[in-house]
Amino acid sequence: MFTEFRLQSQQVNNELHFVFNLSNLLLITKDLVDCTRITVGLKSSNGNVSLSFRWISESFKGSTDESKKDLPVQIVTAEKIQNIRNPCASERPDTYILLPDVNILKSTAERFKALSNFITLSANMQGEFKIEIQSPFAVCSARYENLQHPELVGHDISSRDPEHFSSACVRSDDFVHFLSCTHLEPDNIICSITNERQVAFLIFLSIDTYQNEDAPLRSLNSQDCQITVQLPLYLE
Repeated sequence: MFTEFRLQSQQVNNELHFVFNLSNLLLITKDLVDCTRITVGLKSSNGNVSLSFRWISESFKGSTDESKKDLPVQIVTAEKIQNIRNPCASERPDTYILLPDVNILKSTAERFKALSNFITLSANMQGEFKIEIQSPFAVCSARYENLQHPELVGHDISSRDPEHFSSACVRSDDFVHFLSCTHLEPDNIICSITNERQVAFLIFLSIDTYQNEDAPLRSLNSQDCQITVQLPLYLE
């Protein structure tokens, strides 16, 4: 994302942790489209900490303009960060499966959302995943086949019928919002279902970072990242 950077802090490995309002960041990023250079700095003024974004934009006439905006942040101390973890998924899910193409899945889920406030997710260990809605007017379902099952360490379901479906019902809004993770360009997404008890998604993606060859700063390598998302269930 950034071609050069330098970070110094009193914390281990020069790491800084902070939280911020996502909507504030989205407003700033709208101004960063097609900018030629972006610099970000952490600053403190009168006890208020913020990320200062500076960028240079070019008009259609060729003139350049330098702009600046601040994103208020709250520093998270090393003591607090130790207590922050990914949410725990069930130790023994009944089924786990790689999701099909998320863009196609989201398109279908959005159509289903218009018909019902709730959607049922189902999967088995035979490469099948389906979504279904029921309304007073119709019952609609979409089925995906020939999907893969990753190997999860410590999970042995050899005694389970691979054709048996595990299901969980969630709000349609929640599911569609989750599928917006396609903007992160994930490498893989695993859906883990414990029948009528839990549905969790494991999102795997690579954070590609780079810099110019002549930059005087240390080189960067791609980093693997995992995001765990759980959706609340709807129980009748």
